[in-house]
Amino acid sequence: MSKAKRALFSAVAAALVVAGVFALLGMVEGSIAGRIFVAAGLPLGTLFLQVLPDSTLRAVAPEGGANAVGWVFALSAVTTWLLIVFALCFLITGRMRSNSAAHPEPLKRRTLSPSSSCRPGGRGR
Repeated sequence: MSKAKRALFSAVAAALVVAGVFALLGMVEGSIAGRIFVAAGLPLGTLFLQVLPDSTLRAVAPEGGANAVGWVFALSAVTTWLLIVFALCFLITGRMRSNSAAHPEPLKRRTLSPSSSCRPGGRGR
């Protein structure tokens, strides 16, 4: 599989996995797993807050304040997990082998009954 195909497959798989996990975590309020998933986005969230201009924060959350910070950390958590799952999928697909690839040593043709010349002594019965 080419690197472009692996990257495309990994991106789609990562998006589906992260969307599914966050949808499940959204159904269960106050779970520890949900807090862990959001906490994983804290380093990237603080970077987003320092790098993003105020106009972008106002576009995400016009009310500003805690609402804007909440949106930034939510987006950073999703981004963090997309990158983690993408990397895992990319590594896993790199380890997979294609079944359609030619085998380096093709099997010899075998018959059910060996010929008489193949028997010890070279004679038939």
